[in-house]
Amino acid sequence: MRLVKNIKDARNTFGAVVHHSNRDAQEAIAELNVRARDRFDSIIKDGQLQATSMLTKLQDEIPEDRVVDTTGVDFSVSPEGRLMVNVGNNQFGLHANARSQLVGRLGGMMTNTNVDKMILQEGWGPELLTHNLRTIYQNTRDRVLLRSVKGEIRGWLSDSYRRLDTHDLMAAFIEAAQPTGAVPIMANGTDTWFQIRMISPKIWEPVPGDLCLFGLSLRTSDYGCANVEVSLFCMRFWCTNYAMAESMLKQVHLGGKLPDNIAWSEATMRLDTKTMVSAMRDVVTAGLLPEKLEAQMLTIRRAYEEEIKPKTEMSHLPLIGKEKLRLAELYNTPDVELLPPGNSRWRLAQAVSLLGQKSTNRDRELELEGLAWKIATKK
Repeated sequence: MRLVKNIKDARNTFGAVVHHSNRDAQEAIAELNVRARDRFDSIIKDGQLQATSMLTKLQDEIPEDRVVDTTGVDFSVSPEGRLMVNVGNNQFGLHANARSQLVGRLGGMMTNTNVDKMILQEGWGPELLTHNLRTIYQNTRDRVLLRSVKGEIRGWLSDSYRRLDTHDLMAAFIEAAQPTGAVPIMANGTDTWFQIRMISPKIWEPVPGDLCLFGLSLRTSDYGCANVEVSLFCMRFWCTNYAMAESMLKQVHLGGKLPDNIAWSEATMRLDTKTMVSAMRDVVTAGLLPEKLEAQMLTIRRAYEEEIKPKTEMSHLPLIGKEKLRLAELYNTPDVELLPPGNSRWRLAQAVSLLGQKSTNRDRELELEGLAWKIATKK
C-alpha cells in the first residue's frame, strides 16, 4: 500500500494557506515558501516511514489467542525473576501489561507491589507468590482470554473482550483520510498500544505568526490498555507541539463471550472489524471538513487573546511529581518558537503539550496533550 500517492503532490497542496491575520496574504505565503515547504517535506517523509514500519510490525506481531479456565493455569518464577504462566504444555513470559491485568482480576487480594516484593525476596518469596496465585485462581474460578506474541502473554483479558484487527483498522484509517489530502506525520506505540496521526495539508494562522495544522489521530490496542479512539488534534507547525481536541469516536472492546475454541469466533472478529472500519470512515470524513477546522481555529484565537495569571492557572492543573516545577520552567522560557509569546491561555496550553513531549512515558505524553486542549478551551 502506498501511504502517500505522491510526495510532490502533498508538498504542492501545502501551499494552500488559510490566512487569518491583517498581513497581506501574498506576503504571508512568500514568507512560508522557503522554510515551510522544506519542513513539510521532512514531516511527511518521516511520517510515511513510521506508518509503513508500524503496519509491518502489526503484521509481524499478530496475537495468538487462547480462552482458558484459570483452574488449569499454573505459575512459576524464572531465574531472572520474571513471572511465568504455564498453560498445558506451554510456558509463557508475562508482559507487564498482562501482569497488571492478572492482578487486577483478583479482587484486591494481591497488588503489583506485593508481586514485586515477593519476587525480590530470595528463597521463599517466589514460592509464596506462585502458591498464592495458584491457590487464588483455583478457588476463584475465572475464564480469560490470553493474547500472546512470540511466547509472551501481553493481554490477560475478559472472555468477552471484543477482538479487532488493528492492522486493518490502521490501514483503513490511512485510506479514509487520504482523499482529503491528509498524509501520515507520525506513527508510534509500544508493545501493547498503537497510534497513527494524519495531518491535513493546510496551514492555518489563527493569530499572526502562529502557524497551525489540524489532523486526526487513531489510537487502539490489541491488549486491553486502550479503546479504539479517533480524535481531532492541533499541531503548531514550527515546534510540533500537539494538543488533542475532541474525541470523535470511542469504542470499548466489549462483545459477547468467546467460545472455548477460539477459531470459531474468527468470522465474528472480521465482521466486528468491518463494522468499525465503516464507522471510522464516516468519522474521518466529517472530522476534516473545513467548517470543523474553522471552529478549532477560532478556539485557538480566543485562547491566545485571553490573558491569564500563570501561577494561579498552574496550581489547578492535575500535575504529578515534579511536573509543576518543570511546567513553570517551560512556560517562563524566553523562546517564542517553542511557545507562543505573551501570558495567554494558549501559551499555557502549549507549555503543557511541550511538557508531554519531554516525558519518557508515552501514556503520560498523551494525557498531557489532552490536558493542553482542555486548558485552551477552559474545560
